[in-house]
Amino acid sequence: MRVYFFLILLAFLTSCDQNKIFDRNVDLEKQEWKEKERLIYTFRVEDNNIPYNVFYNVRYTNTYPYYNLYVGYILKDSVGKEIKKNVPQNMDLFNPVTGEPYGKGLGDLFELSILGVPNFKFPTKGLYTMQVKQYMRKDPIAGVASFGLRIEKAEETQK
Repeated sequence: MRVYFFLILLAFLTSCDQNKIFDRNVDLEKQEWKEKERLIYTFRVEDNNIPYNVFYNVRYTNTYPYYNLYVGYILKDSVGKEIKKNVPQNMDLFNPVTGEPYGKGLGDLFELSILGVPNFKFPTKGLYTMQVKQYMRKDPIAGVASFGLRIEKAEETQK
């Protein structure tokens, strides 16, 4: 009986995440993100005919000094050619009026997933690198425990 339950649970957990192609978080030393520190994520795209959503995963503490976080990214292909670059994007981590944190939390640590790049079609199959940098006025910025990327097939391809 236990074996069947385990197999059903394993199949359920695997099927829930079948659209994910990449998910990685980088822990920040001393929960500080330095202005010059670029977080680098390398991943492979097997199907360039469909759009993907890129999510930012932010793990932060209630000591983070602002209600928002600005980040920017550079996307490069396997030979280092710049494919896409953006101006800094704003992410709200706390409600600016009430100060309540967004996302899920336990104690003083919170985690939030924010859609950063919607419906993006990669030009070719292959290896890509995305560099993410923080664009806040204070250096280093305290209270960011980790920052990550999750890339998955866009909703329209899941039907």
